Amino acid sequence: MQIEAVPTQFVVATDGQLRGREHVILFLRPAGHTEARGYALNLHDAKRALAALAVLISESEKLELRIVRKDSEEAS
Repeated sequence: MQIEAVPTQFVVATDGQLRGREHVILFLRPAGHTEARGYALNLHDAKRALAALAVLISESEKLELRIVRKDSEEAS
């Protein structure tokens, strides 16, 4: 799986088939584009992407809390 860091708006995910196999179809709108693009992930890669997103979201929330605490301490 290849991952690229591009500001992107999530549009929708749905199930689908590609070459007769089950896939998760993600529709994302990359920054600077007016239309969403579709990306097909096989089920294995979709599970890996979901796990990675769960870690990313958790770490982002921790970072956000640290920033808020630091800003609060500096304001005091």
